Amino acid sequence: MSKSTRNLIIVVVVAVVLAGAVFGAKALIDYIEAVRTPETTDAEDTSKVLINITNYNFIDGLVIDNSYGVVEFSNTDNGWELISEDIDAESGLIEVYVMLASYIKGAKLIEENVSDKSVYGLNNPIRVTLKLRGGEETFLLGGLTKTGETFYVMKEGETAVYTLDGNSTFNLAPLDLGTYFAMNVISIVVNKDFFPETDYNYLHFERNNQVVIETSKNEDLTWTMTAPIKIETEATSLSVIFVSMQDCQIVQYLGTDNSQEKLEEYGLVNPRYVIKYTCDSGKERTIYFGNDSSSSAFIYAMDVDSGLVVTLSKSDLEFLDNKAVDLVAYVIYTEKVVDHAYVTSTWKGGSSVLDLPVGDETDSFINNIPVNSDTVSEYYTAMLSALQPSDIDADAKPEGEKALTIVFEKKDGTKREFSFIAKVNPEDNKVYEYYLFDNGEYTGILVSARDVEGAMR
Repeated sequence: MSKSTRNLIIVVVVAVVLAGAVFGAKALIDYIEAVRTPETTDAEDTSKVLINITNYNFIDGLVIDNSYGVVEFSNTDNGWELISEDIDAESGLIEVYVMLASYIKGAKLIEENVSDKSVYGLNNPIRVTLKLRGGEETFLLGGLTKTGETFYVMKEGETAVYTLDGNSTFNLAPLDLGTYFAMNVISIVVNKDFFPETDYNYLHFERNNQVVIETSKNEDLTWTMTAPIKIETEATSLSVIFVSMQDCQIVQYLGTDNSQEKLEEYGLVNPRYVIKYTCDSGKERTIYFGNDSSSSAFIYAMDVDSGLVVTLSKSDLEFLDNKAVDLVAYVIYTEKVVDHAYVTSTWKGGSSVLDLPVGDETDSFINNIPVNSDTVSEYYTAMLSALQPSDIDADAKPEGEKALTIVFEKKDGTKREFSFIAKVNPEDNKVYEYYLFDNGEYTGILVSARDVEGAMR
């Protein structure tokens, strides 16, 4: 079977992913157990057993040789491992492949003494070898049958050609079964955590050679952001990035030996995006993101240190194209109203004070007038809205009088002051935004005039 034919087969069933559509997490476990302890039936099995394996535990290795190269797995003391590449792989998914290989059968005899293997695409077959205690057994997968419903298959060293049978144990159609051996196997069994589900302590994100985000974790678990603004924040404020990274999975594995021409094609020589991260465990990685793949649903990515190239799902990486202001929109002030005793707002010609209950107190007041919880919520929301960024201008040197000052006083007496200076538009001399200051220091943030003026009441 030619490489183009194999790729066509893969395209036809690309939506059928071994670890997803067919094998979910629980289904995978159920499947393994079902294969180990199959249900008995009185129905006659008319299929041809190509490789007779009486005990699954006697299988020591699996080798798959297809158009993507040779992939070898070994049954070790630590479970099934990928030994042909120096990358992490999921032991359970490898075990599924081994089980599928061990249940290969011929459904229908096509030719008993084949003289021209090319008729069946078996002159350039997919080779699947099971290493057993006492020897090796190999079966050959050829091209698709005329109906396109299955593959031709034969055992190496024999002359009979069959159609590939399905896997009745898990109700797996023969086309799907054969396709799992034609696919890029590593892209399915490789560990999916290009971004591990662990605690990060540093993040650097560039877009088009410009730093979008740089932030690091402190010993007290707070975070210090140095770009696009300098500010102290919390880890939860960065969740839009970290959660997206942790949800992102490898779609296709493209190996570590890509040529310079291929890297150019993938857009990984001069990448659009760069992410650097470190974890509490000591793990660190620099990742280049390049061009979209042909489907536009995936993006090429490369681990710089190892040279490992993969495609990742773009649906999990929407933050790559977000404006910087959107990524810092909620890092300014994340504390809750219950943490405070007073919130004071002062502007030219007026002021207001929210007096919140402390200790055994139960009532809240605005300018000494009792108010209910709805009014407190509305007031507090107006104050927080005035702190939400509308744009970033870290290089500005704002001057002028404070148009508004908001002071948050916690129940322990500590205070934090935010103030606002108008940014006058030189074209019409109007104010559309205000510069935001935190305890007298310019934050690099602009806030919309509507939100600032909404806090002046």
